[in-house]
Amino acid sequence: MKNRKNGARSAVRKAIVHLQMIERSNTAVLGGDELGARIRRYVAAHEAPSDDRAAFAKLCHVIFAQGLGFDVVEKHRDALDDAFCRFAPEAVARIDEARVGKLLHEPIIRNRAKIEACIQNARNWQALVTTGNSYLGRIANTGAQDDASTGWPKLVALLQEDFCRLGEPTARLLLKRWGFFTAVAHVGVQRTVTRLGLVDAEIDGPGLQRFVGTLAEATSNDPYAIEAAIAIFAGVGPCRPEPHCSECMLNEDCPTAKLHVATGPEH
Repeated sequence: MKNRKNGARSAVRKAIVHLQMIERSNTAVLGGDELGARIRRYVAAHEAPSDDRAAFAKLCHVIFAQGLGFDVVEKHRDALDDAFCRFAPEAVARIDEARVGKLLHEPIIRNRAKIEACIQNARNWQALVTTGNSYLGRIANTGAQDDASTGWPKLVALLQEDFCRLGEPTARLLLKRWGFFTAVAHVGVQRTVTRLGLVDAEIDGPGLQRFVGTLAEATSNDPYAIEAAIAIFAGVGPCRPEPHCSECMLNEDCPTAKLHVATGPEH
């Protein structure tokens, strides 16, 4: 048991050193101001909603982001807010077919199926909320009986039961954006920490999130900020799907980079 704890501490210390180099690499690529802005936006996008309106807005955002990505949704954020009554569920639930027709000509994401899904989900939301309560209360009650270490399976099932156009990946993404950190792992983060040998390739999503959470705790940082830094390194930095190992500050200590040197980039 002692050896296992010592090994875990050693792995965390190694990961912190790697994280510091990742942050330096990100700064070199983007500059300090842009890097800070991107991390702040990422953290803000994953803050727990303060009320049902904010929570419902995030539900609609993940639906509109399907197949497009959140950058596209962000570009249409103001227009979507105006078109959908600031995403107040009770107001969206009253949108009728005539209004849907008009929405299809407004400067928003003009996808009828997604628009109708948001309206139906607003009606479902209203039906699930009794006087004086909130849907977030329903989430809190279920979450109290759920297991964060396995990715909140009860909450995922509840969302799929309550709302339309929410497959499991989308339900997990929504939970993540509601502040449930272990609901889903970032693909780029998983790729990077696996390539660096910081976690086993077989690690599952919740296991990866627990690892990132451990780094956050050890460095006194927000776990979403840690995740954002690694995701940036995996997106615009050298650890892309096709890695640029020769440009990476970590290449001398990276098993994947060493393999590329030994066998050639085609491997």
